[in-house]
Amino acid sequence: DRWLKRVSGTSEFYVAKAKADHILSIVKKLSDNPMPICGVDVGCGTGLIASMLLKAGIQVCGVDISDAMVGKRDSKTKGTLNLLVSSSSHLPFAGRSFDFAYSVCLLHHLDDQSRIDTVKEMKRVTKPGGLIIIFEHNPFNPIVQAMVRCCPLDRNARLLTPRTVRLLYQAAGVKPIREQYILFF
Repeated sequence: DRWLKRVSGTSEFYVAKAKADHILSIVKKLSDNPMPICGVDVGCGTGLIASMLLKAGIQVCGVDISDAMVGKRDSKTKGTLNLLVSSSSHLPFAGRSFDFAYSVCLLHHLDDQSRIDTVKEMKRVTKPGGLIIIFEHNPFNPIVQAMVRCCPLDRNARLLTPRTVRLLYQAAGVKPIREQYILFF
């Protein structure tokens, strides 16, 4: 978080909150459902965004391949937020388990086949009529490019263009509804 603050002048919390708020605005369209809305955060890291959605009344769980990241979760969510260690391309859930699935800045860390497998898995665990939400960095923004080059976590990142995401959705059998940029970087 100190690194992000130093490079961009903002914090991890600010960026996560903006994405959580955007997810909330999208999934509210599912709120006609009499059952509680339930989602999965694929590549959840420490579960920061999932915990924000949980506080907003959305049932959510998360998966991340890194035991270390899951282990850094906020202690306040340990009894209420279920975070599991799992590959994004082999999710440990039955098919059609969730109203929505989302990933935040995960796909640029994966190779091409793992990207397709991950989106296929997100589709598999999402109920018919549910939503798959993907957040990725804007690859055309020079500030984003500089931030990715400087961030140790992004050492091997390959940013996705909107066209790449559309082709990825097509390969995974997912129909895109909307694409947009929500933050400057």
